[in-house]
Amino acid sequence: MKRWKTANTDWSHYEDTLPLLATSSIDQVSIETAASGVDVSVIETLRGKDVLLGVVDVGTETVESAETVAGRLRAALRYIDPGHLFACTDCGMMPLSRRAAEGKLRALAGGAALVNTNP
Repeated sequence: MKRWKTANTDWSHYEDTLPLLATSSIDQVSIETAASGVDVSVIETLRGKDVLLGVVDVGTETVESAETVAGRLRAALRYIDPGHLFACTDCGMMPLSRRAAEGKLRALAGGAALVNTNP
């Protein structure tokens, strides 16, 4: 796992920043949760906003399964309305091999499809 994706273990700033974003005119907020281990419940503050949820870890070559991605999305649906949840990678996939990036994109699409057919 790449250290640059896991070095931060203190996400308490979300207690201050997410409520500010929630009251702003910003329509979309991106939250990385796959690599960081951030408790997905932090997105509850953002109800009514579009949340681009990082459910694929780009800090490792290990390809998630579609079921893992679906599980992360289903966990988020407890805190945000389905029409406002968008499945995303944690960040860009530039540091990944082509094989890993393609696999992660397939898992992302497959996990979203699983949730769309069986929330």
